[in-house]
Amino acid sequence: LHALRNQAPLRAQRVPLTRMDGWVIDPVTGNITHRGGRFFTILGVTARHRREAGDLHWDQPCIDQPEIGILGILAARFDGLLHFCLKAKEEPGNIHGVQLSPTVQATYSNYTGGHGGRRPLLVDYFLHPPADRVLVARLQTEDGGRFLYKSNRNLIVRAEDGGPPDLPDRFLWLTLRQICDLMNHDNVINACTRSVLSALI
Repeated sequence: LHALRNQAPLRAQRVPLTRMDGWVIDPVTGNITHRGGRFFTILGVTARHRREAGDLHWDQPCIDQPEIGILGILAARFDGLLHFCLKAKEEPGNIHGVQLSPTVQATYSNYTGGHGGRRPLLVDYFLHPPADRVLVARLQTEDGGRFLYKSNRNLIVRAEDGGPPDLPDRFLWLTLRQICDLMNHDNVINACTRSVLSALI
């Protein structure tokens, strides 16, 4: 993981919203949206919470992304022991750049080509998996403090013993014990991986 972090080519730089290609601020609502109408919208909400001492209320931005993403972890047995496939994934907001994500961590826009890029590798394992290979399938709410009614389909799907051949170096097979050990270190196992594996507890 240290080597992958050192080799990571992704660099993030803060820029004014007005310089972001394809993104606009709606002059009427103030919402931040994409010109193509896909991906997500950043909007403002007023939250109110009733309590005995009186109502508590506040204003905050929220991310509105009305689609269900896939958080999928592939499992396979090696010498009889179950392993889980995680991906050393670069994301612009990550501390240290690279963290261990699920095998597939993709929004609907990702895996249907909304970004114009390639489909995520191995996504087909999670689109219509045979029932006898599904170890976990749960609809899980995304962070409700920042996302508005956003859910992901959390999946753990068993592959053939030995797993798919010829995976790129960024995919790692780890036992549950190894993953739990890595969770003791800050900023190594990302929140999406933790969310999926929590179904095994």
